[in-house]
Amino acid sequence: MKYDVIVIGGGPAGSSAALRAARLGARVLLLEKNPMPRPKLCGGWVSNYALRLFRFDVATHLIETPFHTLTLADEKTSVTFSPKLPLGILVDRAEFDHFLVEQAMCSGAEVRWQKAVAVEHQGGSIQVRTTEQTHEAGGVVICTGASGDLVRTVRALDTPRQSAACVEQRVPVDFADNLAISVGEARLNFGTVPHGYAWVLHHGTYLLVGIGCRRYGSPDLRDAFKSFWERLTLPPDLFHPVGHLIPIGGFRRRVGRGRCLLAGDAAGMVDALSGEGIAGAIESGQLAADALAADGRRDAARLYSDACRRALLPHLRWSLAFAWGFYRQSKWFLQLLNRCPGSLDRYGEVLEHRHSYAWYLSKLLKDRFRSLIQDKIR
Repeated sequence: MKYDVIVIGGGPAGSSAALRAARLGARVLLLEKNPMPRPKLCGGWVSNYALRLFRFDVATHLIETPFHTLTLADEKTSVTFSPKLPLGILVDRAEFDHFLVEQAMCSGAEVRWQKAVAVEHQGGSIQVRTTEQTHEAGGVVICTGASGDLVRTVRALDTPRQSAACVEQRVPVDFADNLAISVGEARLNFGTVPHGYAWVLHHGTYLLVGIGCRRYGSPDLRDAFKSFWERLTLPPDLFHPVGHLIPIGGFRRRVGRGRCLLAGDAAGMVDALSGEGIAGAIESGQLAADALAADGRRDAARLYSDACRRALLPHLRWSLAFAWGFYRQSKWFLQLLNRCPGSLDRYGEVLEHRHSYAWYLSKLLKDRFRSLIQDKIR
């Protein structure tokens, strides 16, 4: 059977692409190598912006807790942001991804638990070879993550400058009191590693502890995580971290070739400052499906690239520029945020995509100038 669209990967990007394509009337096959629900370590933050991209409500049983408190800290400064409305929700990615795949199935997409191993152009169609069989499609969306081999169908894999490495693991909730962290709070610690941060997230029934930084010029991440683990006075026998790669958004990347498109981490759709990638995954998956549906010719890559350039890349490129300055001068930024608490409220508007990083930077500089004037007056 020939499909209009084959989506490879069942994460938020893949399920969003499959769901949108099916709703547009396409015959859709979603390929995922692991039957769901399957383990997926991730911060599990789904922003309000990401939630607005859906045309359905997320099932209440998937919401572990509203994400209501963000604490930024280094050795000397700590700043806490608790907005009136939550910053989104915290979810278990295994159950959340399974739910999204079910939504795609309900919309008419066919799902098969098969691992795709090759994508090849054959005349006017595309052949997707799995470990079990070969499928034919008019268009393909690859959503296999930043390090998936199938990404090479469209572009080279990311260099160490273009990607970050993360290690993390779950910790029993019993340690929450020792760490003085509340349900729904995320605590980010800067200065632990260059161009990155360590974190503790309270999901309600467990804690998620991790560390991540740019791969280029960084120390051994496992050793850095072990040092952070010891600072938290967590038991050594619980130390069993799992690592993965994520792209740093904002770099120039090819996102399509003909009617073969990349979405989510495979396309580099991750905020370079926060590392948040679920919103970019959902939106890029939807845009990829739209491009394949709108262009019946062989080349949908230009339509998709233009759509990403308008909707996603301005935010990601400014996040990269902002991250470049923030991670080099994190102490200065934290001190400024501590002196000007309203600055964190403004950052919340950036997370909501109501304003850009460029707008936020201009506001920070104005706050800094105002604080200097006030110091002179005193």
